[in-house]
Amino acid sequence: MEFLQNLPYDTLVLIDENLSYEGFKQTIYLIKTYCIGEKRDVYHLKSYITLENGKEIIQGYIYFYLSFSTRQSKFCGIFINPNFRNKGIASLLTSSWIRLCLDNNISCLDTIKRQRKPFLIYLLKTYSFEIQKTDLYTTDRKVITVCSSLKDKSKYLLFKDKGFQEEFVHTVVMAHDNYSIIESLGEDFTPLDDVIMLRRYDMQDENQAYSKALSVYRKHQR
Repeated sequence: MEFLQNLPYDTLVLIDENLSYEGFKQTIYLIKTYCIGEKRDVYHLKSYITLENGKEIIQGYIYFYLSFSTRQSKFCGIFINPNFRNKGIASLLTSSWIRLCLDNNISCLDTIKRQRKPFLIYLLKTYSFEIQKTDLYTTDRKVITVCSSLKDKSKYLLFKDKGFQEEFVHTVVMAHDNYSIIESLGEDFTPLDDVIMLRRYDMQDENQAYSKALSVYRKHQR
């Protein structure tokens, strides 16, 4: 934890350079900045690849808050460079965040309540993140089923409430991330898991989360 507490502001700190992406060197950096609007420190883990000419290109980043007094970290969001989407970068960044926190005795991991990206919530659920009141999956109108397709590797959204679906279609999230929506499962789609928008998700099982994070990390090791 002392390492994180002593981070300088606005300086990229090397976290890992022993990674590889499609033959290119892949590097993870950590940076701490101060957000004037939130009036608090914000941390970013950033993934870069190094081209043959030495130029570094950012693949994406995950950003989060840290509280050293409560040993807590709050997941805020992930941005992936459009050129690297659906390439496992979001999962790598999530695993890097979990490992960074747990390796530094930050053991209470959760999300901000205003999380609005269904695929990110689904990703976090694969790392044992869950809401406290699971009965909400049967009562909340903001429930979305993340589905896989038998025809391609894409994921699709199936909304429980059609009114909420209409609201979502007109959001910035929909416009930026180009989600595909289906009206029913049919025989071509398989439900993967349910997620709920605008709810806080907490890490439920530290061992499960760390084990998966380590497994994802090892797939990227050189």
